[in-house]
Amino acid sequence: MINRIVPLIVLAIMLTPLYGQAGEIKGNIYISDYYSVDNGGSKFNVLSTRLNVEKPEPDTYGLYFKFDGRMKATTSNGDSSSNVSPKDIDEMWVAYKFLGRTIDISAGRQYIEEMFNTMIDGIDMKVRLKTAGSLGVGIFGGLAPDKYDNSFNSKFRSIGAYTFFESDKHQAYAGYENLMYNGKTDREYLSFRMMSMPIDKIRFNVISSASINQITKDVEMENASVNFMYSFSKDLQFNTYYNYYNTIKYYESSKAFLDESFSLDTNSQTSAGIRIDYRVTENLSIYAVSEYQWRETDGDKETRLTGGLRRQDLLGFDFSGRYTHITNSSTTSDEFNVELSRVFFEKLSTSIYASHEKQEVDDEGSFTTGLLTYGGSLFFPIGKGFYISMFIERYDETDFKSTSLFTQLGYKF
Repeated sequence: MINRIVPLIVLAIMLTPLYGQAGEIKGNIYISDYYSVDNGGSKFNVLSTRLNVEKPEPDTYGLYFKFDGRMKATTSNGDSSSNVSPKDIDEMWVAYKFLGRTIDISAGRQYIEEMFNTMIDGIDMKVRLKTAGSLGVGIFGGLAPDKYDNSFNSKFRSIGAYTFFESDKHQAYAGYENLMYNGKTDREYLSFRMMSMPIDKIRFNVISSASINQITKDVEMENASVNFMYSFSKDLQFNTYYNYYNTIKYYESSKAFLDESFSLDTNSQTSAGIRIDYRVTENLSIYAVSEYQWRETDGDKETRLTGGLRRQDLLGFDFSGRYTHITNSSTTSDEFNVELSRVFFEKLSTSIYASHEKQEVDDEGSFTTGLLTYGGSLFFPIGKGFYISMFIERYDETDFKSTSLFTQLGYKF
């Protein structure tokens, strides 16, 4: 593990001179340890480190960059089960803004922010047109991370384009990507995102993606999320939402995992609901949520009704609690959650929490299961930039019990 932590520390030292030259550089480095043990004697431990360093995008022109990498060692019952994480580097790119923020070119491992779900090991170039707001176009291409373990894989290649419009109250993005594996299309999809605030009291968000089925050539919806928020007053808000998720299909790269019939199962889930928030007093607010979910694979339908409250400065503590009643085709469940938090000495943030879930089958069944989860957490700034965070949690079910402990030591600069 030490051999895998050292490269991140060395990189941090190498970047220190840059920090002295450009005060905008920000970052975070931490080492964390997660340990759990259950009543069957099984022990699981993950020791990890992460480094995130970035220079924010300048307003006019200039260089900016980002590095976000992590490494971890995993052991189970004392034996090493994973020597190197398959997702060591999430982002590593450098970019330059030309001609008074008209052209941006970036190179490296990066997310294409204008798209719904696209990551490349390549080059992205965007051009902003000088119009009201910020209208622009972009193209990207190169290799792409392995879709199964996020590693570098020259068999994956990506090419695509997008357009965007950005203003103070409206943002819209649309794009297209052709992801190839061994020279054949693995996924071909369209992406759309929009955030709009037509008036001060209304916010409207839409995110969606659709793929071109490589077998039938039909356009199939992959994901869709619609969120409409209305502020009736400063004390009363309404939020309605719709979410649809379908399994993303990779046609060429997945053949190695499937039989000769090459069938890709559809596994979609849909949910829709409404939420109402009301501030009763300056320190007390309540909310209610009604949600309906259904799955295509098994036809299961579920209704969730939630009511909760948040109370600030209750004898120096902040209190929150909620109750959820869940009904599906075969069972009913009741969930209770409470949390109590407080800041001591103006910097030590602490909380304790507990949740209880009781599940019963329908009238023709007989079993009842109960689950209790409780724990606590803290966050403490040790000194300038340094911090420590911890949590301990107990999971207590009828036949299974486990205890987990997480500790993180970090430095923000």
